Amino acid sequence: MKIYHRVGIAALTAAGLAMALTAGTVSAEPRPDGIVLPKTCTLQLVPVPRVDDFVVHSTGRVICSWFASTLEGEVELVRDGVTAATQEFSLSETLGAEATARMKCLNGAYQARMTAHWSFPDGSEGSDSAESPVVDIAC
Repeated sequence: MKIYHRVGIAALTAAGLAMALTAGTVSAEPRPDGIVLPKTCTLQLVPVPRVDDFVVHSTGRVICSWFASTLEGEVELVRDGVTAATQEFSLSETLGAEATARMKCLNGAYQARMTAHWSFPDGSEGSDSAESPVVDIAC
């Protein structure tokens, strides 16, 4: 799946659901055709921070298999062990979210981190986090 680099937050459609179905089950509910799909959300973080046009950035995406009542989290850029940029998101009644943390390029060792927490209408909830390896970037 392609990661799109944008400023801010974007709501996702059902297009990314197939990827979410491989994640751990939070709860399940039958569809009208009798098929039971898990209720879960999956995090996708760009493998390492990247630099384009003197801007270091990293994008994270959360994809849910059912509409989440609430979906909150953040993507962080860490430079030399210190959080240097953060993009938070907080949505309701959504299938997912996307956020991009970005900052002016400065030489250093960068890492991207992402956390998310979600809840579903039936009261089930979950959370997850991801982090990239540290990569040296020279501007």
